[in-house]
Amino acid sequence: MARIKYTNRKNQNISFSSFLCKDGFILYKIVRKNEANLFLEYIEEENYYVVTCNKSISEADIKQYVLNNYEWVMNWYKNVEDPAPWMIFGDKVPVHVIIGNEFRTEYLGDKINVYLRHKRDYKDAVKMFYKQFASTYLMPRTLEFINKLGLKGQFGRVSWATYYHGLCHANKTIDFSAKLIQYSKEYIDYVIYHEIAHFTHMNHKREFWRLVESYCPNYKELEKQAYHMQFANHMW
Repeated sequence: MARIKYTNRKNQNISFSSFLCKDGFILYKIVRKNEANLFLEYIEEENYYVVTCNKSISEADIKQYVLNNYEWVMNWYKNVEDPAPWMIFGDKVPVHVIIGNEFRTEYLGDKINVYLRHKRDYKDAVKMFYKQFASTYLMPRTLEFINKLGLKGQFGRVSWATYYHGLCHANKTIDFSAKLIQYSKEYIDYVIYHEIAHFTHMNHKREFWRLVESYCPNYKELEKQAYHMQFANHMW
């Protein structure tokens, strides 16, 4: 297929391409940005894919990426209306997806209603829910522990980080990953105490772990439990 290229108002280089495979022609739009991670989504209504990528990635690499991932992405979008449960405090909570004119989530304790305008909004709904839920729970809990210990510190922000559960800064501000909310309340408390211990020791030396143990005597067991927990595959 001949490639069509143009530049839109946001100075994003956009082109279209396709290839023939066992499922027929796979049409995909390539959106190149100055800074972008490689990402693939499926536009079910029009039956084509969108690849967002850095401007330096070659056409051949993009094609191989689409070829390797298009089936998984298509199946994922088709299964959005019957999603895997979401994890809240270590428990699986059933999720009910409603496609309509709203974009919001509703936590009812025994289930979560997810209102979407399009199936492709599902990932954004996951992130929105977990960030809001985590902020609502973690902020008062963190400040409660800081005050109880007679210390001075601040709750920072909730991010979508994958490489940490909690992060203490030199100014005694603690950030958290929204994904922490998947774990048990006991493990969450340990993570909060772990970061508060960094108010005193900005390292992981023996004195730090002694302080952590004074705050949370069973922290080693909680770490083992968290390591073995398995989560639904909606968490990116």
